[in-house]
Amino acid sequence: MKKWIKIIIMIFCIIIFASGSILGVVKLLEYNEAKKEGRKAAQAKMEQEKIQMAYWKLNYSFGLAHYIEIDLEHNGVYQPFPTPSEDYNKFGIDYYIYLLLKMYESCTGTTLTYETVVDYFSKKFEPDESLRLYNNGLHPEIAAYVEWAQGRRDEMKEYINKLMGLYGGYCIRNRDIGFKDQLFSALSPQMYDELAKKEADPSYELDLLSLQKQGF
Repeated sequence: MKKWIKIIIMIFCIIIFASGSILGVVKLLEYNEAKKEGRKAAQAKMEQEKIQMAYWKLNYSFGLAHYIEIDLEHNGVYQPFPTPSEDYNKFGIDYYIYLLLKMYESCTGTTLTYETVVDYFSKKFEPDESLRLYNNGLHPEIAAYVEWAQGRRDEMKEYINKLMGLYGGYCIRNRDIGFKDQLFSALSPQMYDELAKKEADPSYELDLLSLQKQGF
């Protein structure tokens, strides 16, 4: 075989080898990039699920979640605080949430005010524009309540039903002396406080009539 033919064959082989190596490197780079993007996507999904779970736990704790079961799609999102209309409660109190806080105080001895909760829900973002999440370290009083409230939905309902029963009994016993029946959801915070005291101490003398005469 002539020398120039051997040289051409050698050059051809080198070109094929080089082309294969380059293609292999390209494929490897593409694979590594795809793997990297996959990790980023997985990490982003995990972060999103953490955010959704934080919202769900918060909404569950304040009775804003529609389902007891974990439902991130519908309840794992920011929900503004419910503001009762004047017709519903002229004192601007959502009775359910207010009484959950009274139950929390009764069970733990820790007071979380209604105003604090309203203020927390008033903004979706922190001053630095990050999401306002109860577990971001900036709201320990909300975080403590949320963690306490997990798994207590039945206890919460039982507590509120008990206070409704106390109120119903008081209405029946005191109509003849001038107490005017009101919807339970329309009561003043002062009346809810009285009912909570009675629930905590059965010997406590419940006096809603005096509060009603004072405009509460």
